[in-house]
Amino acid sequence: MAIAPAPAATDSPAAYVEGTVSGGGALTGTVRGAAPAVPYNDAIINKDRSVCGDRKPSEALVRAADGALKNAVVFIQAIAGGKAIDRSATLKLDNYACGFSPHVLAIAVGQRIEISNSDPVLHNTHAYLDGTQTIFNVALPVQNQRVAKTIRKPGLMHVQCDAGHRWMVSWIYAFEHPYFAVTDDKGSFGIDQVPPGTYKVTAWQEELGTETQEVTIAAGQAPSLTFEHLAK
Repeated sequence: MAIAPAPAATDSPAAYVEGTVSGGGALTGTVRGAAPAVPYNDAIINKDRSVCGDRKPSEALVRAADGALKNAVVFIQAIAGGKAIDRSATLKLDNYACGFSPHVLAIAVGQRIEISNSDPVLHNTHAYLDGTQTIFNVALPVQNQRVAKTIRKPGLMHVQCDAGHRWMVSWIYAFEHPYFAVTDDKGSFGIDQVPPGTYKVTAWQEELGTETQEVTIAAGQAPSLTFEHLAK
């Protein structure tokens, strides 16, 4: 599996300053991508088949009929200040049907992830920052077990199951600010309460890579961007 390089999540010129945004704007748009030259193969299941089934479809490149991409992360680079991070929010990462749900999750440093196991088999959820440093490594031997972890470092995390389910893969992208989004089933995203200004905005997709565009956001306005030239 090819892993697209990720721009640094620690790209702010100084520590992000939280506050109240007055006269802010928003950013909307779509991420698109070409179909792979060779279709991705389903994973062949070789463990716990009574629960996991025989095959698992790849989630590395999920496209709508018009080429829009689900599970791309879009974020504003080097934003110095803006809306507060909601540290009361708890995001979910579930081991479900021998896969991870969601496949891609974006989070702010200081927020929590509740890791759960909906399956009647042992899962072990292991997150590596930048492919090397363990951020959490959680064994979940009991169905419906839940463990919460607070994210303390920014960056891209590759998540896998260490309990023999090698096909189980997901991604967590952590930022030091709250100006990010993950595209939905239609490849769409939205980021709100953006202070007026000119910004660089990046889209990342695990297989296709990244694309960066510049946009000016005026008070009360919501410009739209289309990313369709992602490259490694």
